[in-house]
Amino acid sequence: MLNHPIDFPARIHSHIQAFNNDYLYQRLPAEPDKWVLASAMQKAVRRGREKDAVIAALTLLQVDPKKLWHRLQVIGPEDVTPEAIDLMADIFWAASNRSWRKKNGGDVVIVGSLIQALCKYPHNRVANDLAVNANRHPAIREAATAFVRLTDQELAGIYLDAQHPIVERAVAARYLAGVQSYKLRFLHPRNGNKDFFLSLHTPDRFPPHLIQVIEIGIGRQEDHIALMALSYEHRQNGGTITYQNECEIETPKFGSWHSDTYDLHTGLGMIALKSVVSRDNLISRFLNTHVPDVNHAKALGVTAFALEGQNLKQREMYTGMDDLLKEAKQAYVARYKLVGAMKNDFFEIVRENFDIIHHARERVLNLRSQ
Repeated sequence: MLNHPIDFPARIHSHIQAFNNDYLYQRLPAEPDKWVLASAMQKAVRRGREKDAVIAALTLLQVDPKKLWHRLQVIGPEDVTPEAIDLMADIFWAASNRSWRKKNGGDVVIVGSLIQALCKYPHNRVANDLAVNANRHPAIREAATAFVRLTDQELAGIYLDAQHPIVERAVAARYLAGVQSYKLRFLHPRNGNKDFFLSLHTPDRFPPHLIQVIEIGIGRQEDHIALMALSYEHRQNGGTITYQNECEIETPKFGSWHSDTYDLHTGLGMIALKSVVSRDNLISRFLNTHVPDVNHAKALGVTAFALEGQNLKQREMYTGMDDLLKEAKQAYVARYKLVGAMKNDFFEIVRENFDIIHHARERVLNLRSQ
């Protein structure tokens, strides 16, 4: 625990003072699905689009305040830390102090100012990529099985040892903090000792704001918060962590695509079809006119994957991202016999519905992990 608490009220007031009040009077004209709003808000933050992010956030605040505060605490660890570690501490503190928010401007102003501040930081997925590696890197399969049997003291020795491989240290951190989810590839469920884990983060080793984020957030997120200190340390030392470079998926390939990537497209499309086609007759008519019925799911899945790479430049979860995008376009034309103009039309139609498809993608990933 910190001996000298941080003056969070003063820090949050500084965000409020910098907030563009013009955003307060803008909302989306309709009340879209809360999942779409949350996805749109997070993607706008990734792109640094302040106005879009704030409008989506304030609309979500009206639709589902609980989900807004939950997603706000997810965006930082997933997309911008460790650069924004000070701001993440502010966000976690604000989320934990509802009565203070009510007396100091209210949620609308505070949420808007925090989202605007998040947009000013560069996109960085170090913590997210480390979390993915700690569960899916082929090299940690044996360590994940061996480490789950170790004592807390033994795990702490690995976690704090800079000579250990970063992914093994991440596995130790996850086990120390506790792994409750059963939707995992290599990690095993383990009861953690959060108090002991927190005691390892001392001011002589880590900055106060980082310790504060871990103290507040450790009970809210299972993976990113447990790995926050490692991400910060690794980043400070000039290191990078990418799933693309360090985590080759050990599966057969379809051309240059890993087979499970290709299957993901089909699964994504099957779920997305149910929601997207029902909302957009243009997509339905286009698919029925130009694509054989058996290929509807793959067509939509491949297109969504290509759009995600084109528009967002994030989630480099598969090897050879540039090659994948090129092949997605080539495969689309070759398999579905579409001329360029038709392909472009379909891409634009799907682009307009991308938030729905993005939500479907998350559902597919969850299903595949079960």
